Amino acid sequence: MDKDALVKQWIRKLCEEFPTYGYRRIQVMLRRRYNVRVNHKRVYRLMNEMELLVKSPRKGASRAKRRGKIPVTRSNEHFQCDMTKVWCGKDGWGYLFAVIDAYDREIVGYSFSRFCRTEDLLKAVDMALNYRFPNGVQAQV
Repeated sequence: MDKDALVKQWIRKLCEEFPTYGYRRIQVMLRRRYNVRVNHKRVYRLMNEMELLVKSPRKGASRAKRRGKIPVTRSNEHFQCDMTKVWCGKDGWGYLFAVIDAYDREIVGYSFSRFCRTEDLLKAVDMALNYRFPNGVQAQV
């Protein structure tokens, strides 16, 4: 019997009892249960030989990123919003909200404020809509 045989038996028992434990927890359990001091690299090697390593779950992005550009064929078809922080010296940070037409990249509305609030963004959107559609939008039948 090789010198790792007894440690392998203990590791196998622990892995049967705790199937989700990785090599670090198994190393701690070896010390607690069997009073054996084993290096974590040795536990990793033995568990790898016995194919007992647990795959760690990889968490993906919480939302899917949108790839590619939205096809825009004319002006006023798609607007984009942007917010930028600007250092204003002794007054602190200021926030610039801009609404941009995606077709010709023109800034059609903006709002500047010392506070980053939804109302300030809505002011910029309102300015953009009033600039591009001064008479309002008529539904086409």
